[in-house]
This record gives sequence, structure tokens and C-alpha cells, in this order.
Amino acid sequence: MTTIKKSIVINASVEQVEAFLNDPQRLPEWYPGVTAIDPSPGYPVEVNSSCNITYKAGGVTMDSKFTTIDNVPLSKRTFKMDGMVIGTNRWDLSQEGSGTKVDLTIDYEMAGGGLGKIVDKLLVERMNEKNAATSLENLKSMVEG
Repeated sequence: MTTIKKSIVINASVEQVEAFLNDPQRLPEWYPGVTAIDPSPGYPVEVNSSCNITYKAGGVTMDSKFTTIDNVPLSKRTFKMDGMVIGTNRWDLSQEGSGTKVDLTIDYEMAGGGLGKIVDKLLVERMNEKNAATSLENLKSMVEG
């Protein structure tokens, strides 16, 4: 299992950050690699709602299904990822001064057993690390915008 952890402080209230994150249609605008999304009604707020996401990393296009498995408003949200990437994607929001600290934790493994692990180590992990960091910078810029 590969774990990616990234954090950033956004100069906006927790409510403002969460409101932005609640709009799945904006995901391709700020999360690099996301090329298409198809959310079900209620996604991402309602537990068991889902979204099909097409993601490109390291020249590899992956289709994933994100299902909301935990949602504590103004605090945390966890998604189960299924498809070529299997695992969880967790967003934690907390007040920090007059801003909001956003912690992103992605725990995943590539499908395909040993070959998936090789592809992850050679290509995907570095791109996922970079895209996670860039996504938080983009999120900060857009929310503070």
C-alpha cells in the first residue's frame, strides 16, 4: 500500500473550503490529472453516493469510482476508491488561526498485483505525489481567489 500525505493552510473559513469541495463539477479545475467526472446525486456529501472519475497520471489513464464512506460536516470526509486504484482518499479540515488546515491522505494500491506495484513505483506514485501537492495549491488559490 502506498500512502501520500499532504497539507496546506487556506486563508478562508472551514465553511468556505467545504462549500468549494462540495462541488464535484469543479474537481477537474483544481485537481491535476482529473479529466472527467460523473457524480451520482448527493455526491460527495451523502454517505454511499459515488462518482466515476477518469484520472491520468504518468501517461496512464485510470478509471476509478469514488464512494463516500464517511462524512463529518466541517471536519472530515473519506472516500473508498475502486478501479485500477484501490484504497481510500481522506480529507480533514480543521480551524487554524483565521484559516483552515486541509490534510489530504491517500492510501492506495494499483490493481494488477506485482505488475501494478511496479507501474506504481516507476510512474504513478511520483505523479500522484505531485498532483496531490498541486491540487492543494490550486484549491488554496481558487478558494482564496
